[in-house]
Amino acid sequence: MAEHPKLRTRGLRLRTARGEKFRSARAAAQAFGVPISTYGAHERAEAPGGRDFGPEEAAYYARLLNVTAEWLLTGLRSFGNETLASTVITELDGYTAPTGGEFFAAAPGRRPRVDIPPLVTEATHGLVITGDVLGPMFAGWLLVYDDLRQPVAPELIGHLCVVGLGAERMLVRRVLQGANPGRYNLLSWRPPDLDDVGVEWAAPVKALIQPDPDI
Repeated sequence: MAEHPKLRTRGLRLRTARGEKFRSARAAAQAFGVPISTYGAHERAEAPGGRDFGPEEAAYYARLLNVTAEWLLTGLRSFGNETLASTVITELDGYTAPTGGEFFAAAPGRRPRVDIPPLVTEATHGLVITGDVLGPMFAGWLLVYDDLRQPVAPELIGHLCVVGLGAERMLVRRVLQGANPGRYNLLSWRPPDLDDVGVEWAAPVKALIQPDPDI
């Protein structure tokens, strides 16, 4: 189906996708093997009286409706059921003109290829960025990560992560090795940084998604 980028809620996206295959929510629920009341509430997700659904339900519905779980959950445009494994990134050289202002141009000869992980899995969570924790430019954006609650892995050093410090306290910080084993420095765009602290778990940031300005 042609996925409409302006459908504002998960329920509307599910209802639109269902309408391509089933005339009614009741018929879809019966075909899916889902209680009619539950499925009907899912088509009203993020609306009064509705019931939200998560990555597991989204993946199940997506397979049956020939869309992607990513689109059902976030409204991001998808490309069939394919996942990009990698892409070429063109680096930009920036400079400041004598009259002020920054200009950017593609850097010749530098086109590294980077892997892109599947955006939505059963463990995927989203956080809406408030304030200027990542700088004022990213206020209101959606931060996507996998909530696996695993200890800090060596490959996360130097990367922007969601980190857990205990007592359900979570921060978004760049993780660096601390002065002592098992301790880490957590760098923030907005001071102060946290030095040589214990971290219960860390998960790399998978994506920062700009909100739709029309919503």
